[in-house]
Amino acid sequence: AENNTERFIILGEMTDEQQPSSTGALAAHHQSLSVIDIPQESDKNQRYGLSFNGSCLVTGGSHAVIFRPDDKRYIDYRSLRHSNLRMPLCLTDGGKHKLQFYENISVLLSAVERNNGTDHFGHLLSVIQGALQSTACMNGSFLHGNECDKTGETVSGVDLDMARRAFQILEQNLSEQQWKTLVEKMTSSLKSSFGQFCEGVHTGSHGLNGSPAQRAVACEKLRVLLVLPELPPFKNTEHFRRFLLPFVETFMKLNDRAKQALCHWWKNNPKSFQGLVELLAQMVQILVDQIRTVPDKAALKTILQMMAIFYQFSTSNDDVIPCCSYYMNNMTLEYLINGFLAWLVVKQLPHNEVLLCDYPFILGGFPKYLLLLQEASMLQMQAKGSAIEANQQNFFMQMVNGFNFQFPRESPFLRIKVNRETLLDDALSETECILMEQDLRKRIEVTFVGEEGLDWDAHGGLRKEFFSLLFVDQLKTKDELFSKESDSSALWFNAEATSDDTLQKLFLLGVLFGLAVYNSVVVEFPFPTYLYHKLLKRLHGTEGVGCPMVKKSIHSEAGLEDLKEVDEELARHLLSLKDDFQDGLYLTFTISRGNTTHDLLPGGDDIDVTDENVEGYVKAYIDFIFNSSVERQFDAFSSGFFRVCESQVMGLLHPKELKGMLIGQPVTDLHPFEKVAVYAGVTKDEPLIGWFWSFLHDLPQEKQRTFFKFLTGSDRIPIGAIATQIQIHVAPVDPKVPLSHLPLPTAVTCMSILMLPNYPSQELLDEKLSKAIDYTGGQGFGFQ
Repeated sequence: AENNTERFIILGEMTDEQQPSSTGALAAHHQSLSVIDIPQESDKNQRYGLSFNGSCLVTGGSHAVIFRPDDKRYIDYRSLRHSNLRMPLCLTDGGKHKLQFYENISVLLSAVERNNGTDHFGHLLSVIQGALQSTACMNGSFLHGNECDKTGETVSGVDLDMARRAFQILEQNLSEQQWKTLVEKMTSSLKSSFGQFCEGVHTGSHGLNGSPAQRAVACEKLRVLLVLPELPPFKNTEHFRRFLLPFVETFMKLNDRAKQALCHWWKNNPKSFQGLVELLAQMVQILVDQIRTVPDKAALKTILQMMAIFYQFSTSNDDVIPCCSYYMNNMTLEYLINGFLAWLVVKQLPHNEVLLCDYPFILGGFPKYLLLLQEASMLQMQAKGSAIEANQQNFFMQMVNGFNFQFPRESPFLRIKVNRETLLDDALSETECILMEQDLRKRIEVTFVGEEGLDWDAHGGLRKEFFSLLFVDQLKTKDELFSKESDSSALWFNAEATSDDTLQKLFLLGVLFGLAVYNSVVVEFPFPTYLYHKLLKRLHGTEGVGCPMVKKSIHSEAGLEDLKEVDEELARHLLSLKDDFQDGLYLTFTISRGNTTHDLLPGGDDIDVTDENVEGYVKAYIDFIFNSSVERQFDAFSSGFFRVCESQVMGLLHPKELKGMLIGQPVTDLHPFEKVAVYAGVTKDEPLIGWFWSFLHDLPQEKQRTFFKFLTGSDRIPIGAIATQIQIHVAPVDPKVPLSHLPLPTAVTCMSILMLPNYPSQELLDEKLSKAIDYTGGQGFGFQ
């Protein structure tokens, strides 16, 4: 203050020559930047929309930010920290500009919520109606008192929870007609100023690269983009061309720094971020549904590009919002497959088509699973056709030679025969004999020695049981290949497994792992999530495979969350070390394994761990465990895996989607299976069927999963799938046979068929079915 005057920079200061004729014009003036001297006591205070209240200066309307030129940071005096302060709003009445003051919205909200809306609702309604009359007023109405002075590229200063609460209260208390009237007013007001606002945001976003004052201006112009999606008109799909589409186009015009700033602001409020992404996914769904009748590829591409920015930001920030938020919920299988085939044709060529596979984040886990099935089916048909053609040629050659020379007959299937007692060794031995890529692309057929059952049916019950026993039961005991900590359920490669024999076994296990994926078998593989990051990273390094957008979401570095899966105790120790480092630990950048010490960095034995470099030490330690110490082991395993699974569809997957596709999901509810079950020898309305389902639904969840494994060979189903069809065949019983001698139910695992005797009572059915499940342990044909 000098001579009773303070000097401020004010956004949108209106001179006598700049008289706005509407709130839209008022918002347009919000783009300007002026420097004025304001006497502490003067009538000009009212003209500029400024009000002193003690030592706090409050501004509103077009006067969005006040900045002292001599300060290193700006102070937003609109953040009302005291209930006695009032919010000034610049309104238009009869073509003349005037100033009105309203109570703090957050104070009014609290009062309305305390009194169930009876005393203060009308007042709150008038305040919000005033706040929505221009973008500048909207910016000043929902500020966060504790963050406003920290506004920057990572802090918005906007209280989105307050805005959401305000709009929710309106929805809850207004009648349908009142709400409709308010929406129309908001719609008209926002529509009138939206075009000018969009241009202002576009030009103002460049200020993020400038001085503190320019950054303050830029942040102010961006703020309203946070509030707009919370407004009911934006959430109404009928208005998406009027509001949401211009909103998206405005966002896409921003420079990269402004886009990242907005993403960081939404990151601080995941609920709003997720709601916006889900709204965009709905718009994509609408545009895709209309693609054949009213195609609007430009709008579709713009929305997908915005979602792509959000997806890449989210995946690079520990998945701020779940992948499922981006998914389209409805898509015909025909459209999905046709789009995939078109993408395979043009993906390597420049094109202007909008192909959904270029934006794979919108495809859910189950649609991608269906694409993987389709791709595998195409390759299996090719392999089968090649085998048949080879056999025909061989037969022709035998005819030419008078059948004096026998040519080997090639099987159209990949047949594996194993003994349950030596399953892993048999599987490795069988696989080692079949390493031709053409053979591995055939559909697998499994036979257990000494057991009935053919694995020719599409249900693949024996395949499921084979891989379940192989990966879940057998590998847990193989310390020579994998290591497992006592507090972890996940396996990781044994760093000591470096002999040629163990590396060959890891290669063959990789082949078997790939065969499980290729043959659509879901089993709970006990591997950590980071394995799928490493697999996809290697896949994306293959020329012509994968999607550039997905490639950016693959993490190259493991973190503490990854380490928790394989060694939770070590992860806790390293986290404690990083967060609360204590001198005197005498640590160096080394790690000891058995009798061997390894450097985490070149010359690590001479580098002491300090408070300054402890974070680097933790990163190097984790990298050693997941990468450098097991490089040869992973190379062997992944080489075997990609001998089978160099898949275009797999290149569309996020690592968590790949993991979910491989391990599926446990069966937790049998009601969906009841709805699709088919019956033979009985109708679904007969008492026996009612007893059967009543018994199953009353079982504990673990027992239900055991029954499902007994019936189908696996207690898991593909991620996103609702139910697979099961068959129940009811066999008549001889009335002369004593009840105690009636047979137990049996399962034809390869076709998911339950052979159920027609028991005369619920009690007998419960007893017999319980014994069948308990005796088998869920192992299908494996019981005696």
